[in-house]
Amino acid sequence: MGIYVFSGATGSAWQSDCAANPDPKAGTTARDLVDWIAAQPSLDVSNREPVRIGNATGFSIDVQVADSWTHTCPDTTEPFAPLLVGAPGTAVDGRFGWGVGSGFSERYIVLDVGADQPVAINISAPHDEFEAFLPEAMRLVETFDFN
Repeated sequence: MGIYVFSGATGSAWQSDCAANPDPKAGTTARDLVDWIAAQPSLDVSNREPVRIGNATGFSIDVQVADSWTHTCPDTTEPFAPLLVGAPGTAVDGRFGWGVGSGFSERYIVLDVGADQPVAINISAPHDEFEAFLPEAMRLVETFDFN
């Protein structure tokens, strides 16, 4: 359970070894990345809406691993959906890989902050704790300032 912030985020193309490699189809804006997330067959998505955090605008979207998704990674036994990686040409180029694990609900808040790639904020908790954790997490996220 936690709140995570990723600068220079883009979508990670799924591979059987779960290597984090950028998917060029994920685009370079908050709208592009949220559209890409919404289209992933590995995910069930809901609550997509515009959002403003400080002076930054973008979109939020809630996700969890789709019941139909059965792929695992070499170090997991439960379904796992790789989702984000550092975008090529950014300071975090390929330096992180992030995804959604079975049993978790997550909110992604993806913001355009004037860089070539959006900032992604992830709020994550086990399914049975997500609804209680989300309002507390959002109160903190809404204090973020990207100036």
